Amino acid sequence: MSIASPFSLSVVAITILALLGMPIGLSMIAGSALYLFLVGADMGIVAEQFLNGMYSNYVILAVPLFILAAEFMNVGSMTERLLDFCNVLVGRFRGGLAQINIVQSIIFAGMSGSAIADAAGSGRMMQKMMTRDGRFTMRETGELVTLQGYPVLDPGGTPLVLDPLAGPPEVGADGMLQQNGQPVGAIGLFSFVPGPDSIRYGNSGFLPNSEPQPLVDMMDVGVVQGFVEESNVNPVEEMMRLIQVQRTFEQVTALMRDSDNAQKEAIKTMGG
Repeated sequence: MSIASPFSLSVVAITILALLGMPIGLSMIAGSALYLFLVGADMGIVAEQFLNGMYSNYVILAVPLFILAAEFMNVGSMTERLLDFCNVLVGRFRGGLAQINIVQSIIFAGMSGSAIADAAGSGRMMQKMMTRDGRFTMRETGELVTLQGYPVLDPGGTPLVLDPLAGPPEVGADGMLQQNGQPVGAIGLFSFVPGPDSIRYGNSGFLPNSEPQPLVDMMDVGVVQGFVEESNVNPVEEMMRLIQVQRTFEQVTALMRDSDNAQKEAIKTMGG
């Protein structure tokens, strides 16, 4: 095959367009159109094949139903239980996050028979889960995980893997991890705006309805190692409110009792 053959030029065009940032699908369409132009074929074949593919793909019509079923699964915690089951099976192995994703895809695709349903059903649960619970542990393989066994991610969304033989990690205020004085990674710190569409996950996690944004300015936030987060509840104030509610309840109960007794006395007087 010659380097200047239509096929080679089409592959080069697809590669260049992809490197320039064009989506892969559009790059392949452009490369195919270039190939047809170089071999002198009818350019209408591209549009014909594209339209035939759209009209013959009946699975696309069921996408709204797949998304609806996914919402039911997420609200009913079925997806969460499926991920917990997969975490028990393969979460302890190296690269547990990727293996959990593969196993749950196999199970879910076996139930639905469609890759689109798999993406719509469990895709949302595989996004970044936000948590303020900093009780992390390190497995024998070096993976830093939460108490539930889910991997801790760095600012780029990659699971953190430490050296299990380098001693306990130390965390800086900016989230940087060090072992024996050497930087080994950083805990991802993200922010998001809570909304009504956010999903509660487990005991201390949230799945935001928008993509979390990594924190760049560390002036107001940070990480402190070896401390417990202060509660946002004032126990003295809450106790005073409880006493006030209890006294109000007793006063209303006494008022209702006096009103009932007055009605009984009035009935006796009128009947006598």
